[in-house]
Amino acid sequence: MSTIFRVARETKAARKKRSKKASQSKLRRSGFKAALRGGGVLVQHLIEKIQQPQFPCIMAKSVMNQGVCENIELKASAPAALAQAVFEKLNSFIDSYRANKEKLHSCIISFSNDEFKEFAAFEKSFWEILQALREIDDKINPYDPRVSSDPRDGNYSFSVKEEAFFILLLHPKSPRKARQFAVPSIVFNPHQQFEDLRAKGTFHKVRSTIRARDERYQGALNPMLMDFGSEVSEIHQYSGLDYTVKAEMKCPFKHGGEAA
Repeated sequence: MSTIFRVARETKAARKKRSKKASQSKLRRSGFKAALRGGGVLVQHLIEKIQQPQFPCIMAKSVMNQGVCENIELKASAPAALAQAVFEKLNSFIDSYRANKEKLHSCIISFSNDEFKEFAAFEKSFWEILQALREIDDKINPYDPRVSSDPRDGNYSFSVKEEAFFILLLHPKSPRKARQFAVPSIVFNPHQQFEDLRAKGTFHKVRSTIRARDERYQGALNPMLMDFGSEVSEIHQYSGLDYTVKAEMKCPFKHGGEAA
């Protein structure tokens, strides 16, 4: 019995190794030069998605061309347990980012969960994961002083390990075409990267280019697009939903007992 189990385990490992080699080979053929950590179907789909000429986010293309993209897959569990796993993975990612800030970084955490097949179910768990993640981090780390901790504030940004992030929800059934990804995922982009673009004087050009491309890709302008520092918090951009169609522009996320 033990021998059969060992052989099966080795075969599974071999398949995973072959899949990772195939993904790396595909990455080289695509022309992308990113330090792309991860493997298998997720990486292949990521390459195919961003490689599309019409894909709107040129910053994502830049990450793939010359940055570092961390791909992490987590197994299904309750939101609190998932938040703990995300927290641990993000801590390692943040250390890597801080040690190599000259490159663009992005962390994509994907969830293998049948319960997340529908967008509404994942969107609900998305906010629960972020809520639990904030509660975990709040006990250990101070909030990034470069941003506001109040999700109602126009200067708000999500913080983990004193590092602010702009967050995106990806899902096969996302209402935004650019966010339709094979596996339900959460993207964490270091906020400071956008501020670095401001300092270089290129932020507004990059932003305008992405918005114009996204409008062509989607067929309509994203009504939730706002700049950091505007009157409305960036948190309303996280899920990809259009909150302007609701009676009140609120997201189901709490901080300090208050709703956004």
